[in-house]
Amino acid sequence: MTLSRNFTYFFRFILDELVPPLLRDSKIFMRPSFYVLIRNKTKFFMNFKKLDHESDEEQIAEIYKVTSIV
Repeated sequence: MTLSRNFTYFFRFILDELVPPLLRDSKIFMRPSFYVLIRNKTKFFMNFKKLDHESDEEQIAEIYKVTSIV
């Protein structure tokens, strides 16, 4: 799945400029948004920082492979 540059700019603008940080940083808000965009990869994106710190090099490579949108 490839997202157009205009779509990603629009989506980034909405998240960064229009949504308050308290809501934007909330998993309750972000999980449904991610699900709409990337469906089955939502779990990896939502837990990326936690997975990254607890993983070795091979696991990190797998995380990047799974979360690659292109």
